[in-house]
Amino acid sequence: MRLFTVIFLLGVAMAFCSGVTAEIYQWKDAEGVTHFSDTKPKDQSAEQKQLYINSGMRFATDEQLLEAMRRKARAEEQEQQAKQAALPAVKVSPQDKEAIAKALEDEEALKKAVKRAAASKVKERRRAIYNAQQNN
Repeated sequence: MRLFTVIFLLGVAMAFCSGVTAEIYQWKDAEGVTHFSDTKPKDQSAEQKQLYINSGMRFATDEQLLEAMRRKARAEEQEQQAKQAALPAVKVSPQDKEAIAKALEDEEALKKAVKRAAASKVKERRRAIYNAQQNN
C-alpha cells in the first residue's frame, strides 16, 4: 500500500512540474507586421513553432504565450535592425569591383608570389650570414 502511495504522489508531482507545449503560428502580413496565433491563417504561409514552457506550479494562458512570442519577435527584429544600422554604408565603384574580382581570381598567383618573396628574403639572409662568417 505504501508503494502505491509513493508512486501516486510521484505521478502527481510530475504532472505539476512538467512543462507545457503549445503550437504557435507566426507570419508577416503585406505591411511587414508580425502576427502570432494558435490557428494557422488560411491566406498566409505561416511558420509553425513549438513553444515549450517549463511552468512548474503555474500555467500560462494562451494570451501569455502569444505575448511572450510577440516580445521575442520584437526583440529579434530590433536586434536585426541594430546590426543593420551598425554596418557602414560602403559604395564600391564598378572598377573596384572588377579589381576585387581579379584579385580573388589571382589568389593562387598571389600566394606563389608571397612564397617567392619569402624565399628570396631567406636566401638573402643566408648569404649575409655566410658572408659574415667568411669575413671573420
